[in-house]
Amino acid sequence: MGLPSKLQALEDWEMIDLCWGALYPLCEHLYLLNLHDLWGDMAKNNRKDKLFNPDGLKHFRKQHSYKELYWGLLVLCVLVGIGSWIIWKGRHPAPDLLDDGTKWLAKSKIRVVVRPPHRITSSTKGIAQTARGPKRKPDVVMPAALSALRKQTFLGEGWKRKPFVRFSPKNLYEKINGRAGYFKSFGFKQLFYTSMLNRADGKSIDVEIYDQGKPSNALGTYAGELSSKVRPTVDKQGLSHISRNALYVSRGPYYFRIIGSDETAAMKKRLQELREYIQKNVPGEALPWAYGLFITMGIKASVISYYRENAFSFGFAKDVYGARIAKDTTLFICAKEDAKEAQQMAKQFALGWLSYGTKKAGKAGVTWVEDRYIHTHSTALAVERWVIGVQGATALAPAEKALIQLKKVVKAMPKALRLRAVPAEKRQPPPRKRPVVRPTTQKQPTSKRTTQPKYEGGADEK
Repeated sequence: MGLPSKLQALEDWEMIDLCWGALYPLCEHLYLLNLHDLWGDMAKNNRKDKLFNPDGLKHFRKQHSYKELYWGLLVLCVLVGIGSWIIWKGRHPAPDLLDDGTKWLAKSKIRVVVRPPHRITSSTKGIAQTARGPKRKPDVVMPAALSALRKQTFLGEGWKRKPFVRFSPKNLYEKINGRAGYFKSFGFKQLFYTSMLNRADGKSIDVEIYDQGKPSNALGTYAGELSSKVRPTVDKQGLSHISRNALYVSRGPYYFRIIGSDETAAMKKRLQELREYIQKNVPGEALPWAYGLFITMGIKASVISYYRENAFSFGFAKDVYGARIAKDTTLFICAKEDAKEAQQMAKQFALGWLSYGTKKAGKAGVTWVEDRYIHTHSTALAVERWVIGVQGATALAPAEKALIQLKKVVKAMPKALRLRAVPAEKRQPPPRKRPVVRPTTQKQPTSKRTTQPKYEGGADEK
């Protein structure tokens, strides 16, 4: 009998035992655990296990009963019968389920008379309105500057609108969940919303009017949603543009966002009509002073932004105007109360950039800060009571040229523009502390107590 036939005759655990015996000297030489006894015990216990018995398992029932089979067939027939009855009832419903109740009117003695509609008079007007449904909900109270938007001329022929709804800073998230913080960062006051519907073709337009409190806040909100590829229309009192099926307008302290239901030519024409109506009937204000300053330098109004707070991720940088003169280069200016505050803010900018950069000398004695990670250049300096600078310039030469030009424009600023170039929120002096007048506690003279004679009782009393 050859070796292959012997291996085939061995059981599984005997083969494992044989393999372990061959590897045992090597494991013992390597100071490994001696598991030979463990494998032997497992092999002996496995031979007693009936689950792995090579002879197979046997049942110990003496005989089989047909009652289980009969009961199983009976239960199966009952289930099939119930299912068949459900299917039949579904296809043949009871006639009473589809009855409209007219047969009960025929059996009754009540006569139904259909009268012609009554003529609506002043006495029955309230009853007729109640029968038609509830009255149209009136508009919310809106500022006088937006009163023209309630007129039918704003809607146009064939359009109707829902009443205006007002959202406050507390419930703004109900209208624009996820973006409420963006509008609040620009001084959001309230939102007026309505939707317009064309009765002929079913097209709709959503109108959102954001009251941001100040024209600079409205322009900042507008610039934040302005794409770099869009060139807005600039007038003396605001900015506006149409992009696909939406109209965006910054007018005074209000920011309009009007969105149509499609991008057809008819919808764009309607949006253009709405823009002309808003520019004509909603009063605006002159653009902020920084817009006039940057425009004189040849910078387009579409690249000018307003940072109400946290400019360039600095908590101290508030009320900052910036103009994007290159892909990642921003030219900025900020107005302060006096030259001392301007110098202090310029130092804060330098210290902030130096926390992750190094100094680098530039032209005209200007010190720049180079970012050690992305290798961009930034600087800030004080010119009278204004802070000017450049942030994130990849190329130093064009940034130096733009900074020198801005410095010349600030020094040559007209008197009328200087009067307007003031901080958005002037710092108010702290209120004078009034001396606290404390009531003087005077000692009251103590009167001597007079001792009353003890009552001894009369002669008649016991």
